[in-house]
Order: sequence, then C-alpha cells, then structure tokens
Amino acid sequence: KADLEKAFRIVREEETGTVSGQLTNQVFNREFVNHFNIYAYRKGTFDKNSEQYDTDGDGIEFENAVTSARVTAFSGATQPFSLHFLEEGEYELVFEAYEVLELSDLAVGMLQPTGQTDLVVPVTVTAGQTAQVAVSGDAVVQ
Repeated sequence: KADLEKAFRIVREEETGTVSGQLTNQVFNREFVNHFNIYAYRKGTFDKNSEQYDTDGDGIEFENAVTSARVTAFSGATQPFSLHFLEEGEYELVFEAYEVLELSDLAVGMLQPTGQTDLVVPVTVTAGQTAQVAVSGDAVVQ
C-alpha cells in the first residue's frame, strides 16, 4: 500500500507550477552517458545513500522524489526538460546519469552540476508560474 501511495499524487492545478530547463551534458570523455533521469525533491529530503539505491528491497530507487522526467543528452548536447504540477515551494533537482546501449539501460552515476558543491540544483516553484533553470555538468561515474 505504501508504494501505491507514492505512485499517485493529487494536486490542485491552480496551486502548482512548472520547472522548465536545459540540461547540458559535458561528458566528452564518456560517450555512453547519454540519458538522464531528473528527480525533483522537496528541499532537504534528498539523501543520496537511501535514494540512489533500493535500500528497502522494494525495487524502487529515488522513491521519495515528487516527480521526474527523462532526457536524452549525448556528450556536449543541450536538451530541454520540464517537471509539471509541482506544488509551490522549494525543491532540489537531482540528475541520475545513464548509459543506454543497444541491449541495456544502466545507471552509472549522478550528474555533478557545474558550480555546485553537492549533487542538487535548488529551484523555487511558484503557483501558476514556470521556474527556469539551466544545468550543465559532468557525470560522477561510480
């Protein structure tokens, strides 16, 4: 039941905003890092150790994210992304890097945003508005 509750969110559209952005993949020496999952967390709720790995055995990673999106960004490419229906407040965006090959889809690490000391990008969402962000960085391969 708890997993099902995390899978659905009910919000009032007029009380939500959007995050719209551009992601630039600066991973020139790792050409296989070409996809990113972008997760939005309420400020202060992202814990890399418990979110990046399935620590409770339910097969779900990043399970406390409010919403997510997926973007394809090959080495040196910039691609748009959007996160919709976020309730007003402060959020942190987290970018998981993937290597997508013909037969597999492997998580290889996290994006280290340029100019950030940690792995999160802060953003404030206001109801009825779109917050703009531009993110670039290198994947921290683990």
